Amino acid sequence: MFQVLKAATVMGVAALIVASPAPRSKSIRRVACLTTTVSGPVQGLDQGTTCAFLGIPFAATTGGQNRWKPPQPVTPWTAALSVMTPPGNCASMNGTTLQGSEDCLKLNLWVRNPLPAGGAPVVVWIHTGSFTGASANFAGTNGRKLAEEMGVIVVEANYRLGAFGFLAHRALEGEDGARQSTGNYGLLDQRAAMQWVRDNIQFFGGDPNNVTLGGTSAGGQSVGLHMVSPGSAGLFHHAIIESAYPTSRWKSRQTALGQGDQFATALGCTVPSQAAACLRAKTQNQVLLAVPQGNAQVLEQANAIFWEPVVDGVEIPDQPRRLFQLGEFAHVPAIVGTNRDEIAGDFIRPSARSCALSEPQSVRGGAPRSRSRATSSSSAFSDRGNTSPSYAGS
Repeated sequence: MFQVLKAATVMGVAALIVASPAPRSKSIRRVACLTTTVSGPVQGLDQGTTCAFLGIPFAATTGGQNRWKPPQPVTPWTAALSVMTPPGNCASMNGTTLQGSEDCLKLNLWVRNPLPAGGAPVVVWIHTGSFTGASANFAGTNGRKLAEEMGVIVVEANYRLGAFGFLAHRALEGEDGARQSTGNYGLLDQRAAMQWVRDNIQFFGGDPNNVTLGGTSAGGQSVGLHMVSPGSAGLFHHAIIESAYPTSRWKSRQTALGQGDQFATALGCTVPSQAAACLRAKTQNQVLLAVPQGNAQVLEQANAIFWEPVVDGVEIPDQPRRLFQLGEFAHVPAIVGTNRDEIAGDFIRPSARSCALSEPQSVRGGAPRSRSRATSSSSAFSDRGNTSPSYAGS
């Protein structure tokens, strides 16, 4: 990654991941970049000193009856699955261009070649994109160089975007038994990728007990939300939050449900008993074009919806700021920082201090410290930004 990695991930690997990668296996492998997973064998791309496994499915398609449901298990396979081509994006709008697919829950993984014998640290990076765009193929976060130079395994996954990832509607609430939740499908996809890492990373030579979860902008926001989400507890052991402030005020359940009604009305799905089936019957493009898509949390055009995670009382039990204040979060070593000169002159104002070297702070005491080009501060856990909606980043 990489401007982000210069400011965060390289620093995070050096400062937070205390276990060094195990020596690479001395055994001779018959086929380079071939390994297995719990779902079946995978053949990655041999890049010389690195293996790139591009497009490993970690969940089933989110289309059809799986739309607006938690990620479902992938169908196992027996023959080696070729994962040498970057996966397609999740369904989204790039300006006025409709793109992507609902069959998108796939991840990219970079690791040294030959694969480590075991114990390699892992970085799971959540991609940027304002919760409405980008993908695991984001050029700035290609993990090849980090894997080659530092011996870590880098994983980056797609997750549902826009309305597909963050629609909240009463007709969808409670469909999953007693789990009265709606509106955080994109976060559930991110968690499913972390669960895949827990269950499969040993087949790539990684340590499932040494996972750093990191991200910038919307990805950094996501990291903070996983820190306060009970369902994500134990899936990561260090955190990197870059150019994000998850303690800002997030959309409440009631606000999200009101926007869900607006969305359903635009698609003609207004009969409560039929709303879920009606919404799932719409085409991908109809969903994308149903309402204007906001691109920030401030100064929105009329009737636009900014799609983002929801404080639903289940996946996000309360406003994250309150949960951090109460100590109800994952107490893992963390780096919180801002990328130097990001959006200079716009939402983030550069200063002499923002360009200076500074030491990262930890959410808890005792975490290793190192020098970085990032401005690292506990201000992301302060009152700033809690009196009004804030920008989720890009």
